[in-house]
Amino acid sequence: MEREFQADFLINKSNKIMVSKENECQIEENYLVDRIVLAEDDTKENAVTSVAVSPKGTFIAFSVSSLSIIIWDFCERNIFHSFDKAHSRNINSIVITSDSEIIVSGSADKSLAIWSLNDRKLVYRFEDAHEGEIEVLASSRGSKYIVSRSRDASVCVWDVQELNMICRIEKIHNESISSLVFAPDGKHIVSGSADRCITICSLEEKKILFSFEGAHRDFIRAVAITSDSQYIVSGAYDGEIAIWSLPRRTLVFRLDEIEKIVIEAITLTGNDKYIIIGYSDTTIAFWGIQEKKLISKFVKAHKQKVTSLTVTADNKYLVSGSDDQTVAIHTLGNKIY
Repeated sequence: MEREFQADFLINKSNKIMVSKENECQIEENYLVDRIVLAEDDTKENAVTSVAVSPKGTFIAFSVSSLSIIIWDFCERNIFHSFDKAHSRNINSIVITSDSEIIVSGSADKSLAIWSLNDRKLVYRFEDAHEGEIEVLASSRGSKYIVSRSRDASVCVWDVQELNMICRIEKIHNESISSLVFAPDGKHIVSGSADRCITICSLEEKKILFSFEGAHRDFIRAVAITSDSQYIVSGAYDGEIAIWSLPRRTLVFRLDEIEKIVIEAITLTGNDKYIIIGYSDTTIAFWGIQEKKLISKFVKAHKQKVTSLTVTADNKYLVSGSDDQTVAIHTLGNKIY
């Protein structure tokens, strides 16, 4: 049974928090918790390519363009380990397993690497996991499966405990896949593509179930799915945002007041009340699903484009990565949850 969206009124803004009061926003107080600065030059050698937070909330993992995977301790507020030269080419995506013990990384070198946090070493590397470079990874909640997608337009599901590939689904889109998520129910894989379609694959049946053809006017940059696996959120290159019902296989609505800025990343607050979007203009925006409008935004959340967003499992913090070689940690405030 599908639930109805509900919403509060509070969302934070960059270093400040903003409250939506009719059509106005009121600045209240500073909610930036920490900023991890990897470098202060303009070389982008440590540009952040992907960010993940452990389900237990004890650490943040992020990959950088210098080919390292860095682990940040939430409690001690410092780097406690780094997997240096983790790949031979750019690390495009990382995920953390549900037990917070394994990090999986996907790279332009076509390999998929599995890293043990307990032993602090490489467990296994799937060489040539895809024919093309691996661009996106997604993890399943409460299970041992990881899904990867490549420029070769294939999607693979991996068992990171048994160290084998479960299945490969070929050519799920006509053009490159820009975003990929594993539904929390562990049954579906949702992908968005430059072909402007959203495709839903069944893990059990190992095939495409259906697609939202022509989901957007422009190519799709990012997709996300609600915690109950009922709704898909998609964002396009032109800034358009849409909500789709997975069980009904229909469009629910499109947000009217779009920011005509390139969308780089999408995530949701843990209560599914707000869509959080990272833009190419350094902004992070918060959209209320119930209100169907922009609630607030971080103006200059970073100095360069936002590349990655994630929310901690307790729904208290938003973590963002950027080309500016920093990772920012923001508290979401009491009213968010």
